[in-house]
Amino acid sequence: MRTAKITHRGVRGHRTGHLSWMWHGTYLLVVLVFLYLRTFLIPWTPLSPSGDEVHYFLHGVRMLHGQLPYRDFFTFVPPGTDLLYLGMFRLFGVHAWVVQGILIVLGFLLTCAILWVSIRILDGTTALLPGFLFLALDLSGALDATHHWWCALFVLTATGTLMRGRDRTRLAIVGGLCGVATLFTQTQGGLSLLAIALYLVWTQPVENQAGRKRELTALVTPFALIVGAFVAYYSWRIGFYTPAYWTIYFPLRYFSTLEAHTPRAYFLGRPQIKGVGDLPAATPYVFVHLVVPLMYLLCLFRLFREKQNMEEQTWQRVFLIALVGLAMFASVVSAPTPLRLYVVAPPAVILCVWYFGRPVKLDRMVRGALWAAALLLIILLPARRQLSQRTFLNAPIGRIAFLRPQGYEQVLWFAQRTRPGDTFINSPSLAFVLSLESPGPLDYVTAHAFTRPEQVQQLIQSMEAHRTQFVYFYPELYEGTRPVDDNLGPLRQYIAQNYHLAKDDADGKVWERK
Repeated sequence: MRTAKITHRGVRGHRTGHLSWMWHGTYLLVVLVFLYLRTFLIPWTPLSPSGDEVHYFLHGVRMLHGQLPYRDFFTFVPPGTDLLYLGMFRLFGVHAWVVQGILIVLGFLLTCAILWVSIRILDGTTALLPGFLFLALDLSGALDATHHWWCALFVLTATGTLMRGRDRTRLAIVGGLCGVATLFTQTQGGLSLLAIALYLVWTQPVENQAGRKRELTALVTPFALIVGAFVAYYSWRIGFYTPAYWTIYFPLRYFSTLEAHTPRAYFLGRPQIKGVGDLPAATPYVFVHLVVPLMYLLCLFRLFREKQNMEEQTWQRVFLIALVGLAMFASVVSAPTPLRLYVVAPPAVILCVWYFGRPVKLDRMVRGALWAAALLLIILLPARRQLSQRTFLNAPIGRIAFLRPQGYEQVLWFAQRTRPGDTFINSPSLAFVLSLESPGPLDYVTAHAFTRPEQVQQLIQSMEAHRTQFVYFYPELYEGTRPVDDNLGPLRQYIAQNYHLAKDDADGKVWERK
C-alpha cells in the first residue's frame, strides 16, 4: 500500500485555495492604514523623526550639499541609503512628511514582499498571517527607515524571485537584488548571496556539475557587476583606500568597542513593564527575541527529519527561507541589538506560521493565538498612538508632532536659540529637525575607540572654523568611569576652554560658546 505524502498544504499536490483579489486588497489597505496611523497624527501631521534613520537622512542632506561619504562625513556602511534619501530630497525637498512617507513606503513594500514569499508555502488566508504578524510584532518595534530594513527588503524580494524558478534570468535578477542589498548593508547582502548559492548547490543533483556552474555564474555575475561598479565609482572619486578602510577595516577593528556592538546586546534595552498598559509595547520585543533564531533551527530540524514525507517543492522553498534567514541572523549575531533582531526576523515570522501550519489541535490553537495577537495589536497600537498626549512645533522641516514632552522641550529650547544652517554636534535627530549642520565629519561622538582620534581633531578644527555655538553631550559621555579607549580628551579640553554650561538636565548637558 502506498502512503500519500503529507505536507503543510495538505495531501501532496493538493492546494487548499488561493487568495482572491478581495483579500489582497483588504490586506494592502490594512497595511497602509496601519502605517499611516503609526507615522502621522490625524489628519496629516507627521511625527518627529528619531532613531538610526536620522543619521541617513542627515547623510542625504550632506550629499544634497555636495559632500561625499567617507571623504566628507563618517559612515561605515555602503551609501545605498544615503543615495536613496538624496534622491528623495532632491525630488520632494527636505520635509518631515517626506521622511515619514518614506517609512510608509518602506513598510508597505516589506509587507508586500513577505506576502509574496508566504503565498509560496502557505495557502488561503493563512498566507496573510505572516504579514500581519510582521506589522504588529516586528516592524512596530523598529519603525526606523534605517539601512538594515532596505537591505532586508531586497533580500526578501530575491528570495521570492528564486522561489518562482531557477532559470538563468531569475538567477540573474536574484544576484542583482543581492548586489543592491549589499549597497545598503555589506554583511547582510553578502551573506544572503552565500546562503542562496549554498541553496543552489545543495538542491542541484550531485552529478550535474555543469548545471551548478551555470547557476552560480548567473547568480554571481550581476552581483559582482553592481558591487564592482560601486567600488569603481568611489575609488575614482576619493580613492580605493578610504572607502575600503571605513567599510571593511573599521567595522572589523572598532565596531565591537561599543557594548551595543557585541553579543552582549542580546536582550539589551528590555522594556519596562509597570502595568497592563505597557504590554502592547513590550510584546513585539518578547516575540522577536523568542522567534529569532529559534524558529530557523526548529524548521531546519523538521525539514531534515520529515523530508521523506514532504512535497519536494515545499521542502526546497522552506529550506531556502531558513537558509536566508540564518544568513541574515549571522550578519547581526555579533551585535544583536533589538533593532537588528527586528530586521532579520521576517523570514522567522514566515516560518513560524509554516511551522504551526499542520492540521492538528495544537497548531490550530497556536495559529489562532497568533491571529488574535496580530489583529488586536494592529487595532490597538495605532489607536494608542492617535490618543497619546502630543505637542506640536513648526520646525524648519515643517510642522511635526512630539509624543514625549521631554523631546519637545529640548527641540523648542534649541529652536529659540538657533537658525537653520547653524553648526551643531551630537544630537542627529535634533539637528535634522532644526536643519542644523555638523561642523565636521561626525554627527555624534562616542566615549570609545569607535570615535577615532583623527576624527576628534577634525571635529575640533571644524568647530573652531565655524565658531559652533552649541555642543550637546548625552549622559554617557560624562557619567561613570571613562573607558580606557576613550578618545574624547582633546574635545573635552577644547569645550572647557571655549564653552560654558548653558543647560543641564536628565537628558544631557548643553555647552554654549563663550
